[in-house]
Amino acid sequence: MNVCARTEGPASQAATASVYALIDPRSHQLRYIGKALDVRQRDRNHFKQCRFDNSPKDEWIRKLRASGLRPDLIVIEGCTPAESAAREKYWIARAHWRGIPLLNMKHGGQGRINTSEETRARISASNKGKGHGPEWRAAHAAALRGRKASDETKAKMSRAHTGNQRAQKWDYTAIFPDGRRVEIENVAVFCKEHGLTAQMIWQSAARKWQTGNGLHFARTEHRKCSIFKEHLL
Repeated sequence: MNVCARTEGPASQAATASVYALIDPRSHQLRYIGKALDVRQRDRNHFKQCRFDNSPKDEWIRKLRASGLRPDLIVIEGCTPAESAAREKYWIARAHWRGIPLLNMKHGGQGRINTSEETRARISASNKGKGHGPEWRAAHAAALRGRKASDETKAKMSRAHTGNQRAQKWDYTAIFPDGRRVEIENVAVFCKEHGLTAQMIWQSAARKWQTGNGLHFARTEHRKCSIFKEHLL
């Protein structure tokens, strides 16, 4: 998944919620701002729910899906759940002030981001069993089986991916046992040279531990954050 962890302000030190933005991978244009307790889960939900909802945001995501793409998600700011509604409103208002054509239908602050466990359990129970039945899923799978993207769609996908390695959304720095620091240009090549996996690098950087050969890794700025800052700040 394409998520950039970016926090700003004093509240980020104890952040348990996030304000995030969805970016069009074709034009790198900011299209939607929201809030979430778990941005990874929220990103998955956006991609799944677009099949059933008809908001401008969902129509946009459906068009991306049809081209084999999905929105890029970046975290604008970390905050507490109590602050998240106000911070979402702030960033949406700032985007409108900058003339950015957001797909948000409201000014922000709505949603069940701080709901009690009892309410969450009741909502979960009411939603269980909803969705398409096994017959529909089997027919849908049969209709999609063997379908191939057209040359035009492949060309669009190629242009969207050029210069934007979706598997490497963070830039990493390798820290060797002797103290040398090396900026990693290509994670796949680096892993092959040093007998590592991309997951080992990610875990080392996220959890501050060293790999078996004594290497440490540090994450640097997400390469799309500068694009976001240019548009919004």
